[in-house]
Amino acid sequence: MWRLTVYGPAAGMSWILAELDALERLRKVASVTTGALGPAIATYTAVLLSDTATPVWHEAKAELPFVFAGGATTALALLDRKPSGVAARIAALGAIGELAAAFVMKRRLGPLDTYSSDESARRFDRAALTFPGAGAIGALVLPQRRAMTALSSGAILVGSLCQRMAVVRAGTASARDPRAVLDQQRSSR
Repeated sequence: MWRLTVYGPAAGMSWILAELDALERLRKVASVTTGALGPAIATYTAVLLSDTATPVWHEAKAELPFVFAGGATTALALLDRKPSGVAARIAALGAIGELAAAFVMKRRLGPLDTYSSDESARRFDRAALTFPGAGAIGALVLPQRRAMTALSSGAILVGSLCQRMAVVRAGTASARDPRAVLDQQRSSR
């Protein structure tokens, strides 16, 4: 909780001071603080989800923080007022990491894999594969023009959002399955 208390004001201060182009040293301190706490903030939701009795989320506790961290990295390219090729490549690497972690997570879920059985989770999961894959290819392979960088970054970000929605929908579907809930409760004893 203390991380959020420090991160929020530091991020706000960093942004405001950058916009005002004022107090350069204070802005740097705020930016470094924000950067240092960023990974913890990016994975915070995943840790909270995996610490529940929802079978899919609980079972995915080893991979879910990596999925969310990869997705958070994708936002980097969109934070810059003038998207650059370097930021787009960082976002592409984040998308590739997110896709890899999600693949491992779904494979390890085994019979709990509600990504295939729940229609909503399946649709979001397909989009979570398509958008970041296309965006990563655009960011890594195509010539870097501002419009292409923005388009690639946007596709990666949409894919990351779809990944989170797939996780939410798959978890909700697994919570509706009484057998999965009981099995998960028995195995955690």
